[in-house]
Amino acid sequence: MPRVVRLLCAFRLECLGLIERCDEAIGRGVSGHESLDRVLQVIQARYREAGLGDISRDAPLSIWHVSRLLNQHTGCGFTTYLNRLRVSAAEGLLQHTALSIKKVAAAVEYGSTSQLDRHFKRSRHTTPVLFRRAVLLRNRGRSLA
Repeated sequence: MPRVVRLLCAFRLECLGLIERCDEAIGRGVSGHESLDRVLQVIQARYREAGLGDISRDAPLSIWHVSRLLNQHTGCGFTTYLNRLRVSAAEGLLQHTALSIKKVAAAVEYGSTSQLDRHFKRSRHTTPVLFRRAVLLRNRGRSLA
């Protein structure tokens, strides 16, 4: 159980890092935007099973308002933001666990490894397998130094 807790903590940190990177990329901070903060918290908490309708109900804001807030403050729509969040979580799992690619895909709620591959390659310009291999080589190089 402690391993699961560590993974969830690492995932939360990855999510927070993604939000900060989105903020920096567009030069705006989310402070002072309570509605946006609420939307991002709901997405982080329920990214696995929730769609845009579920997020808007939990926020509670209209679907249109949730979409507009995300577009204005992150520079991307709901689906893109959700995929970035999932890829970021997958990246953390690939770096810090020995889970198979199939289990990583399932952990971040992609229906198959091909979905994970497609989204990972689109945002990281490499596949999950090659990413993990590079991480292992980098770590091996550090341990030899």
